[in-house]
Amino acid sequence: HQEPFRLLDVFSGLFELESGRVHAVRPVEALERRPSSASTVDLSPQRGKSQFFVEKICCASEANQIQSLLRNVDGINEVSINTTTKIVYVDHDFDLMSATDVASILNAERFGAHVRKDAALQAAAKTGVPTEAYVKSTFDISKVLSGLTTDEQESTLSSIKFCLDQKFVNEEIKDVTFDPSKQTLSVEHRPYFLTASGIVDVLDSHMYEVSITHDGGADGMWALALMDVGKEDTIDQQKASVRPTTILCGVFWVISMLSLIGGNWDYLKYVALLSVAFGLPPIAVKAFCTLRRCHFDVNCMMFFAVLGALPLQEYTESAAVCFLFSISEALESRATARARNALSAILCLRPEHANVINPYTKAIVVLPASVVAVGTLVSVRTGDKVPCDGVVIEGK
Repeated sequence: HQEPFRLLDVFSGLFELESGRVHAVRPVEALERRPSSASTVDLSPQRGKSQFFVEKICCASEANQIQSLLRNVDGINEVSINTTTKIVYVDHDFDLMSATDVASILNAERFGAHVRKDAALQAAAKTGVPTEAYVKSTFDISKVLSGLTTDEQESTLSSIKFCLDQKFVNEEIKDVTFDPSKQTLSVEHRPYFLTASGIVDVLDSHMYEVSITHDGGADGMWALALMDVGKEDTIDQQKASVRPTTILCGVFWVISMLSLIGGNWDYLKYVALLSVAFGLPPIAVKAFCTLRRCHFDVNCMMFFAVLGALPLQEYTESAAVCFLFSISEALESRATARARNALSAILCLRPEHANVINPYTKAIVVLPASVVAVGTLVSVRTGDKVPCDGVVIEGK
């Protein structure tokens, strides 16, 4: 009564999850541009693809129902469904139909939908290397202050601060502080535009011999805390088990079969009514939801078959229909769960982070793999996993 499970569904699910990472990012614009106080134009799109996890998807019939439910809704452009992963992908216009509204439409029909990724939030989120972040780096200035009196040290420190302020006028440096006791210089700077080694080079050009004691942007991890990308695509491990009602339905059906012996065993046919009582409700609920949408599927067929057999006193046949249909759903759920678990194991192999090359300073910045923008240079070192699709421009 349902489409058989195909291995192609596993690879289809993997492709759709990975392609979602591409839809989540935007091309990098003006990477080489220095910070400016001028206002920028909001170029975020008003259309995107959101993802929903739908608990009640178990076969192709539910997928067809969801398609018919969302196809003609204003603001929804395209709907694609992967039954193996229970993920629904909806391409929609944010202004006309939000992801929450889509989930509400599905939940009104008891599909148990949850927003996995909101395309509107992703469009508003920053992609690529964040340019507004500041880090604090510390420098040793003991050689500069060596042999100077207190007044001379204060004058020298003022000169250093003046040099930095004059050199970096576009908010590359936020704050400069001194610690006379430790003879250190602390600078809050934007690592996207200015590295600690760049500060050393500027001071050296003014004959101030300083050295780096702590580079706030050296490890490239400073960008991770600023990236609000939510939970990465995952497929939860699923355990499939036969419901107790299905087991009871089968037990009572087997007992009712003894009535076929005849004679004193004939009364056991009424035990089949208990089998129907345990097996019919899940079928009836699905059939009712389908009929509410003015559709007709296999659940409706089974429901009416059972109702038709009961007035004819074919109780054993009614129980057989309930049990066989219920056990077929259980077997399909088990096969789907195994496919989902296999796909989950494959997704665990993909890298979570990418070593992105800062286009301005050429330093390495660590970003979530899902926010690597189109056109970004990524460094893949020996032993690293390739975080995204791309073209090799240097190395082997």
